[in-house]
Amino acid sequence: MKISEISKLTHTPASTIRDYEALKFIEPAQRLDNGYRVFNERHIIQIKLCRLVFREFISKQLRKASLQILSAAAQQDMAQCHQNIKAYLALLETEIGKSNDALEIIKR
Repeated sequence: MKISEISKLTHTPASTIRDYEALKFIEPAQRLDNGYRVFNERHIIQIKLCRLVFREFISKQLRKASLQILSAAAQQDMAQCHQNIKAYLALLETEIGKSNDALEIIKR
């Protein structure tokens, strides 16, 4: 599919998709003889992952862990992606604990 099509499907501007590709957050799109990019179903998933990562404000540690997930996914290294997700979840648990501590202080 063309960049305009994947842009509509993922609600992501074409320029942002090109940025994700340049930054290696998604795997490179195949090119036609005329230079046009051709995207596939994997790209949709990778772009959706990027949108989730960049949509919300997150700590530097979580942002770094998120980028590691995206990088492994773009390289189709699912074993590394799985490890990176586990590390991300551990960081989230820590952040949740801190948030709960803050909430308890506010309640008191």
